[in-house]
Amino acid sequence: MKQKKESGSSWKGFSQKKKRAKPEVAANRVRHWRVWVWALIGLALVSFGLWSYEMHRCLYIPIALQHVENLDVKTDGALPENTTVGLIEREQGRPMMAVDLDAVKARYEALSQVKEVVVTRVFPKTLRVDLKEHKPLLKIAVKRDRKPVLMFVSEEGVLFEARGLMKQQVESLPYLTGVELKESSGRLKSLPGMELIASLMNLARTQYPHLYKNWKGFACDHFDPSSGAIWSRLRVETSNGAVIFGNARFENQLKRLDFIVKNAENGGVPVARIDLSLNDAAAVQLDHKRKKELFH
Repeated sequence: MKQKKESGSSWKGFSQKKKRAKPEVAANRVRHWRVWVWALIGLALVSFGLWSYEMHRCLYIPIALQHVENLDVKTDGALPENTTVGLIEREQGRPMMAVDLDAVKARYEALSQVKEVVVTRVFPKTLRVDLKEHKPLLKIAVKRDRKPVLMFVSEEGVLFEARGLMKQQVESLPYLTGVELKESSGRLKSLPGMELIASLMNLARTQYPHLYKNWKGFACDHFDPSSGAIWSRLRVETSNGAVIFGNARFENQLKRLDFIVKNAENGGVPVARIDLSLNDAAAVQLDHKRKKELFH
């Protein structure tokens, strides 16, 4: 008979499976590591914040104690330096942080010639002012305090007194008449329709300079810049008589004007008035009291 083989105490008899940690133990370990990670992150942030504060304090204190030494004023217009720099000379020598930027800005805005102003501190020692000025399109005689004052009108219709303009530039600007002036808060209100006049002037100046050089003024007694105002008439006073424009199709009107002026000059006929507002026609009044003739 076969004898039964006795099972010995070999290592093969033991279970080879590794015991897993209990779920609650693993969760505690993860939670423990998370706490340490967040603690280290928090400590790093606090340390960085303290370092930044100290660095900022060390840098800020000497900057704040700096005084204004340089005045840098730039403008895109005609304002003279004694005006632009003169308005901030009092700030020179003051602590940089003691300069009231809004107060400085208000001084420049008090000049009607100034359109935009930006005032900035440029550390360590410079106060900077950047100016944009209104550009004169027309000139106008205004009575202020019962005295005549020469003012200027920008393309946006802003009325302003100008400093630093060249005499030749002032003399070349046409006069503006026939407008109603209104005041608001001590200043004259902007005039409507100046963009329309500017477009006519720019077109004549660039494409018909031989005509534009004789233009002396614009009369707006019957001028209405409203859209669809077919009754509107803009009168241009020239050295050779008056020219009446409608509100639209300036290019066509200028072509007809050029044709009429050339023919009148070639024929030696003096012209007193040319009305170009009649669609594709033009009414011409001769200077020696002849009846109106219609040119097509």
